[in-house]
Amino acid sequence: MERVLSNGKFLRLWLGQAVSNSGDYVFGIAVIWYILVSTESVILVGLTVALTLVPSILVAPLAGVLVDRWNRRHVLLATYAAQATLVGGAGILYVLHELGFVFALITVVGLEVGHSFANPASGAILPRVVDKSELISANGLISGTSSFNMLTSTAVGGAVVALLGLSVPFEYDAISFVLAMAFIAGIPHAVGSPNPEEPRATMVAPSLSFTRQLADGGRYLRSDRVVLGLTVMGTLVSFFAMGLQGLYAPYVQLNLQSGPTIYGLFLASFAGGAIAGSLVIGHIGRRFRTSTLLIAGLSGQALAIITLSINRDALLALVIWGGCGVAQMVNVVPFQSLLQAKIPTSLFGRVSSMVNAIMFAPSPLAIIMTSELAVRFSIAIMFLLYGIAMLITVITVFALSQDIRKVDIKRYEGVNPSSTLR
Repeated sequence: MERVLSNGKFLRLWLGQAVSNSGDYVFGIAVIWYILVSTESVILVGLTVALTLVPSILVAPLAGVLVDRWNRRHVLLATYAAQATLVGGAGILYVLHELGFVFALITVVGLEVGHSFANPASGAILPRVVDKSELISANGLISGTSSFNMLTSTAVGGAVVALLGLSVPFEYDAISFVLAMAFIAGIPHAVGSPNPEEPRATMVAPSLSFTRQLADGGRYLRSDRVVLGLTVMGTLVSFFAMGLQGLYAPYVQLNLQSGPTIYGLFLASFAGGAIAGSLVIGHIGRRFRTSTLLIAGLSGQALAIITLSINRDALLALVIWGGCGVAQMVNVVPFQSLLQAKIPTSLFGRVSSMVNAIMFAPSPLAIIMTSELAVRFSIAIMFLLYGIAMLITVITVFALSQDIRKVDIKRYEGVNPSSTLR
């Protein structure tokens, strides 16, 4: 990780993401609180949260094609500029008492649309600025920083809103995007090129139509049995894991007999575990086969959820949920690194966006359905059933697929060169 941090191009990319993420997390707390107190409607709050998932499902696959046609550095700069303008405008409207629910919702969804462009763009740049042997360390550092931002926003964001009001988080998020632009501007133009053989090129095969390039991404996904198999498994696991998100607060209130303080600590414990998991996997990840890390991380998450179903002690719940955060990073970091090492650079934007869209497509339905089932049965039963279902899914996929069982990122080092520019 010291070697990764000594890489100036990676450092700029990492700092740009870290700064923008810190603003997003604080803004997320502020805008949800604004909608709650201004509308006094739990339904509108739930609608807002559900709509934040829509861009990653509907917009991301289309954005991935454009990211593969354009210079990724330019995509990041343009996206951050648009997001700064959007959230800065929302802050001004709030100060003038003209914000309202509709524009607040537009701001939230607009920021998520921006993430649909920024995430594949930064993911495609990463293999160009670090060696493939350093991808796990680099992704571990990025994920750990994101988790740290989540932890601090959970602990501090609410206090900032209470003490300084809602306008400060709005404007801080806008400033964070401007700072992110300053860091990304220091990355050379050639690093962002979608075509490693033509570092000054802005487009890849401009004669190909948008739909043809989108179809090319789909064909690659169908032809790669490892990526396709992991996507199918990820979709099934995501259905159960995301479905439980709507039950976190009720679990703390009803099963742990606790209040909002424990709920905040519950969320913070997961973020803390994710930080630890990111740093550990970034340090030792290449010592183990990637498939071993994937099955260990996913199984660990499932076992943590099963354990929560029978737990009634608040302190133990915090420990278990922190362990779940560690387990998540044990599989998420190697998975992202594997995609970056395996997928050709010119296809990364559209393929990675498709993978994420497919995996998260069932999430809105899963959240609604799981909440309904929890009312009919119980929260504990849903945690137990979903944890068991996750464990069975992981074991079945790894047992049936020899390709996935043997997958290892080290097999792709030196293969499918991404023209690293350092």
